[in-house]
Amino acid sequence: SNTRQRLSSNFRPVACGRDSGYRCAYLMSTARISDCHLRSFATNTVNGEASYTNGAAISKDGHNAAETKVTDRQEEVRRVAHERLAGRRRFFKVVSVAQVKPITNVSSDISSKHAHDNGIASPISAGVDGTDSGSGIVHPEKIAARNAVRKKDQDERTYFGITLDGKRIRTPAGQNFEVPSQALAVAIAAEWDAQRTHINPTQMPLMTLACTALDQTAADPETVIQNCLRYLPSDTTSFLADPIEDRVLARKQKLHWEHLRKWSSKILGGIPATTNAIVNIGKGKGLPHPDIVYRKAEDFVRSLENDIWKLTVLQCATVEAKSFLVGLGIVKKYLSPSQAIEAARVEEEFQIENWGCVEGGHDYDRLNCSIQMRSASFLLEMIESGNGSDMKFSDDL
Repeated sequence: SNTRQRLSSNFRPVACGRDSGYRCAYLMSTARISDCHLRSFATNTVNGEASYTNGAAISKDGHNAAETKVTDRQEEVRRVAHERLAGRRRFFKVVSVAQVKPITNVSSDISSKHAHDNGIASPISAGVDGTDSGSGIVHPEKIAARNAVRKKDQDERTYFGITLDGKRIRTPAGQNFEVPSQALAVAIAAEWDAQRTHINPTQMPLMTLACTALDQTAADPETVIQNCLRYLPSDTTSFLADPIEDRVLARKQKLHWEHLRKWSSKILGGIPATTNAIVNIGKGKGLPHPDIVYRKAEDFVRSLENDIWKLTVLQCATVEAKSFLVGLGIVKKYLSPSQAIEAARVEEEFQIENWGCVEGGHDYDRLNCSIQMRSASFLLEMIESGNGSDMKFSDDL
C-alpha cells in the first residue's frame, strides 16, 4: 500500500489484486505497450534479492547495483510485460478442449522449446525479473536446471489440453498445459471462457492448481512433501481453548475437530497430542505427538510422491487450514469441502461472532478459504473421474 501511495496519478496498476501474490507492474497509461517500462517492482522481494525501481537494481540498503545492465534489464521487463496475459483484455473468441498425447519428458531448456510454437502463455506469472514470484511460481530456467525430466503420472491415461482460438495454452514454466481428465479440462475451459473483458488469474483457481501440479509439484515433489509435513507439529487442531475460560470456543473446537482427530488416528497410528496452553514452538520443535504419528504421516505423504494431483491438493488444503489433519481429511475424502472450511475457520468465525466482521479482511479470508477448499476437492474429484462419465457431483462442491 505504501508503494501505491507514492505513485503518481499517471500510472495504473496491472494484474495487482489483493493477496494475489503477483508482483506489481505499474505501466504508463498513456504509453504504447512496446514503450512501457516498469515503474515499481518493490513488492514481494524473494530471498533478499534486489528489487527493481525505474529499471535500476536497488539493494535493500538502497544502493544502485549493476548500472551497466540497466538497459538489458529494461528490455527484458518490456518483453515479458508485453507477453504477460494477466490484466490484458480478452483476445480470444473460442475456448475448446482437445485430446493430446501425454508428455513424460521435457527438454532441459523449456523456454527455448516453446519459444517458436503457437501456444499461448499462462496468465500466472513466473517472475518477470528472473526470480521466483511471490505466488510460488518458480522461473522456467530454475525448473529446467533443477529437474530436466518432469515426474508425471506413470500411466496410459488420456490427456486433454485447452485451446484458445485453436492455440494451446501453456503453463507458467512454458510446458504445454495438459491434464489427465476431460472433466477437469472442461471445467478449466469454463474458467477461461468466464473471462469476459479482462484476464484475471485470481478467478481461475482450477487453472492455478493444475499449473502448480504440472510446474511445481512435478518438478520438485520433495519441497511439497516437506511443506505439508511442517504443519503437523503445530497443527491448528491440536491447540484447544480452555474449557473453563472459553467454553463457547471449546465447544466449537470439539464439534469440528474431535471427530477428525479420532478418524486420523486410524491412518496415523495414534491420536495427535493437544495442548490448552500457549506454546512457543521454536525451529525444529513442535508438539509431542507420538513418534508413530510423525512416521505414519511422512509415509502417507511420500506415498503420494508420484501422484502430483493428490500431493498438490494435500498442500493446498493443509496450507489454507494450517492443519495437516484437515488436508488429510480432504485427500482421503473424510471431510466435505464445507466441513473442511468450518474446521479451518473455527477460531476466526468465533472472533467474528464476538467482535463483528471486518470488511476487506474477514470477508476476503472467508472467500479465499472457500475457493481453496472447494477447488482442491473439485480438482481431486475430476482427476479421479477421468473423462467424467462416471462422476457424481456433490451438492457441496
